Amino acid sequence: MTQIFTIKVSDLSKINSIIKRINKKAKSHGLSGVSIKVLEDTKRTKKFTTVVSDIDPFLDDSAVLPVVDVSVEGNLPVVKGYSFVASIHTIGDSNIIFGGLDHDLSKFRNGGLSCDHCGTKRNRKKTIIVKGPDGNLFQVGRSCVNDFLGNKFESDLHQLESSFIQLRNLEVDENEEPKVGELGFPIEFFLSLTASVINKHGWVSSSSAFNNGGTPTKNIVLVLAGDKKSKIDITDADVRVAKDSLEWILNETPDSDFIHNIQTVAKHGFVNWKTAGFACSIIKAHENHIRRTNKDSEFNNSEFISDIGKKIVSDVKVVSKKTFDGRFGTSTAITFVTPDGNTLTTFTSGILATIEKGEEIKIKGTVKAHNIFNNKKQTVLSRVSPA
Repeated sequence: MTQIFTIKVSDLSKINSIIKRINKKAKSHGLSGVSIKVLEDTKRTKKFTTVVSDIDPFLDDSAVLPVVDVSVEGNLPVVKGYSFVASIHTIGDSNIIFGGLDHDLSKFRNGGLSCDHCGTKRNRKKTIIVKGPDGNLFQVGRSCVNDFLGNKFESDLHQLESSFIQLRNLEVDENEEPKVGELGFPIEFFLSLTASVINKHGWVSSSSAFNNGGTPTKNIVLVLAGDKKSKIDITDADVRVAKDSLEWILNETPDSDFIHNIQTVAKHGFVNWKTAGFACSIIKAHENHIRRTNKDSEFNNSEFISDIGKKIVSDVKVVSKKTFDGRFGTSTAITFVTPDGNTLTTFTSGILATIEKGEEIKIKGTVKAHNIFNNKKQTVLSRVSPA
């Protein structure tokens, strides 16, 4: 007997476990057991529509389920030319059929159970269906099994048949909704949805959620992506962020394991629950890259201003602000950039400590030193105050 099953790739380990368990039982009964083989070149994906978005052709919101074909083969023993097909149990006014692969057993679903061996009519709780040498099906009462086919017939053959029953239950059902954990989502759609979630709820990493509470961004994105009933508001801006982030990571030269990992996920093209965290991080990593690039560009043309000891007055923009606690109290390190791109720095505990990053003001101060930090020229000021 050979059966071809289409199963989820994620269920391969389950099948191997089932086959191992069945073969152990078959061996104890002196039976040959069952073998399984994954058929080559059959791995593919089935599409499931989860959410619909008409914003951009860039988005393909059909989730995919990786599946593969497997061949399961087992030579079921034959007794006197008869082989086991199914067992039927009566519950109330109906019957439950166990087994019956590739056989039409609809006539046994309802009504009383009879025995083709003895022909005796009485209330029966269980019968078995066997296939004879001529291919016809026979119904045999439980009490007649021993006389007709031998005492161990049903139990021995049912051990092997049960493996096929379990495998059939693992087959992909076209009408069944897959679980979120089994699905894969196109990277473009997933990144656009991530950008939307970050825009609305902010960024929460798994470690931050663990230490400080909250729901990780990847969890929110996965739930929204896999739920048809979710209302997803992906804007044009979200799509642009996704496009830019994807283009950046695909062309980046990895300089760390992290960049390598998120680039690998991007190249794969689909995201599942195992890689969702890396995929969401692509948006955040690109954002950090832009921030570093812009910060560096502000200082690339920086030159020293005036001479040490001289007083200066200049319009500036606050580009960074850090507060430190020391022996003499709290002080704040502030970095400014002038309209010409020159970098000014100072430590202060006065009124300037209240200004915010991004604020534009006019200051005055005295040149204290000329330093080079991270290969960039900085003019250090003292006694700085608003001008």
